[in-house]
Amino acid sequence: MIDFWISIGSTYSYLTVMRLKAVEQETGVAFRWRPFSVRAIMIEQKNIPFVGKPVKLAYMWRDIERRARARGLKPRVPAPYPLKEFDLANRVAIVGESEGWCADYVSSRPPSGVIRQGPIIPANPLDSAIDNSESVH
Repeated sequence: MIDFWISIGSTYSYLTVMRLKAVEQETGVAFRWRPFSVRAIMIEQKNIPFVGKPVKLAYMWRDIERRARARGLKPRVPAPYPLKEFDLANRVAIVGESEGWCADYVSSRPPSGVIRQGPIIPANPLDSAIDNSESVH
């Protein structure tokens, strides 16, 4: 089992999240999804990567589009950034880890019986950046 550390709201996480299930199926390697808040770490380090840096932000979106296309994914960019409900979404993912539905929540495949919107569990913020209509997983 490999620990896969994931922070909802990390822009490059999308590229891995959307392919991990296929990697599991193709290789038989299992992943334990380990959500955490990268924002808390970045704030502590005084590292806010795109604030006041429009050229860097534009490059990041272009880079994600290019890398996603190379992997058969079709993101909708620019996506909302930074995410308004970043911390809440990561806390929900931590609950999902303990209850066995973190991977489904983060990768936009809600398990049956899990409410994804409303006051209990918010919609996954990554959903707004994903166009699954033609994606290859």
